[in-house]
Amino acid sequence: MTPIRGLPIGVLRPVCQLLLVTALCLSVGLHWGILQSVAWAGMLVRETQTSTVREAIHATFDGHHPCGLCKFVAQGKQTEHGETSETEVKELDSTLPLLETAVVFVSTVTEREGFDAFAPPRHERPGVPPPKSGVL
Repeated sequence: MTPIRGLPIGVLRPVCQLLLVTALCLSVGLHWGILQSVAWAGMLVRETQTSTVREAIHATFDGHHPCGLCKFVAQGKQTEHGETSETEVKELDSTLPLLETAVVFVSTVTEREGFDAFAPPRHERPGVPPPKSGVL
């Protein structure tokens, strides 16, 4: 293995893969879901110490008793959503002509003679191929 800046390739590849997966998770907002799950787990543990499991589940998920982490997640989601909402609208406006073109293309393909998207399934077995000559 050839070292790259002091790290062997066998170590560098998994590190790069981990960084890529982390970047993808952050880009789709998975970190908010993970933080919310941690908050709910903590609330369940805390509530079950003073009440029954049924009451703890109700108090955790009813939305009337948010913990500090739940408030942080809600505020973070709101801030993140507020920053990207105008960008999403602009991107949608620029992609609508492309979608219209795709719909027209698909409709012309499906109008071809002999094309039936809802044709009944075939139940007969395919024919047996002829034997190959000269092969044992």
